[in-house]
Amino acid sequence: MNSTVNIRLPNAPTNIKFQLANSAQVNATDISNLAKQVLKGSKSAETLGQAHRIFAATESSISNSLLTLQKHSALVSHLGYQQEAIEESVKKTEDVCEQLNTIRLQSSSK
Repeated sequence: MNSTVNIRLPNAPTNIKFQLANSAQVNATDISNLAKQVLKGSKSAETLGQAHRIFAATESSISNSLLTLQKHSALVSHLGYQQEAIEESVKKTEDVCEQLNTIRLQSSSK
């Protein structure tokens, strides 16, 4: 017996439409998620670039601060030498004043 079986799916067009709509919704969600990831990556690159610029500016500031510190250190050394010279001059001035007073006393006693 040769018989053909004819299977009917009464809701076949509706199921296909539902699956198609569901697949379209999944694709739209996936595209939305992909767009969010691309934007997130773009913002990450922007943030990284901004951090790089800030780091470069900070590095420049640190370098300038180091140069300033070295200049101030040299100034402190020179001021120290000047202070020592002034103190020595004051001491010599005091010695000269004492000698002058001694000379005055000797000349007044004569």
